[in-house]
Amino acid sequence: MGETIGHGLCPMAILDILLLMVLDTFKMENQIGIVTGVGQGLGRIFCHDFAEASAAVVVAEINLQSGPEVVKEVEDRRRRSLFAQTDVRHKPSVDQMVDRTLG
Repeated sequence: MGETIGHGLCPMAILDILLLMVLDTFKMENQIGIVTGVGQGLGRIFCHDFAEASAAVVVAEINLQSGPEVVKEVEDRRRRSLFAQTDVRHKPSVDQMVDRTLG
């Protein structure tokens, strides 16, 4: 378990709470959130938070195991989600992800 600060919360939990507070103010209905690096940590949290804010979520991840897992987690929150295997180090991969998102 991660190191805790303040009221016994780990830094990622505090960041998640702050992000949810912001997204609660700015609903993302009819919007698409593209999140890269969702296999673990912050990327996965951002996908969940965008779904909570009513956005559709594009899961842009290179890993063929964790990407679809996160899509299922988003869809379990009754939000649309798309897995696009993406290597952000390569522009053609990013371009393909954007084309799939807009297509």
